[in-house]
Amino acid sequence: MKTVYLFFAARRYWTDETALQKAYAELSALAGNAEHHLVTEADPDVITDADCAVLIPMSGAIQKRILDAAARVVCCDSAADAYRRNCGREPFAVVGDCDSVRGRFRNVVRVEEQDTNDLAKAVGFCREKGIGNLVIL
Repeated sequence: MKTVYLFFAARRYWTDETALQKAYAELSALAGNAEHHLVTEADPDVITDADCAVLIPMSGAIQKRILDAAARVVCCDSAADAYRRNCGREPFAVVGDCDSVRGRFRNVVRVEEQDTNDLAKAVGFCREKGIGNLVIL
């Protein structure tokens, strides 16, 4: 399986090109020998033949745009509170042991077992529901 890492950076937050390139070099080193690309507003249409594309936002503005475009957002625990506060929307589901959720949500899926973290529980929930093409932020 071919995995490609796409690092998204908003130029308005990365005004220092040297700092951007340094951060990209440090992050892309974690990808090892896998293919990787830096994507900005100037080149948003990176086409890849990856079996798996790993999207890595390098600024909050990019994360918000991804969340705003998402058909469904599944949150782990207290991320649901932050999502509602910052995006003004209700998540499709809140999944996890729910030990840190403050607000009330329509679709809460409590998974009490402690052998996996909340992200693994949320991915499992998505698989059970047939939700594919996940973007993890």
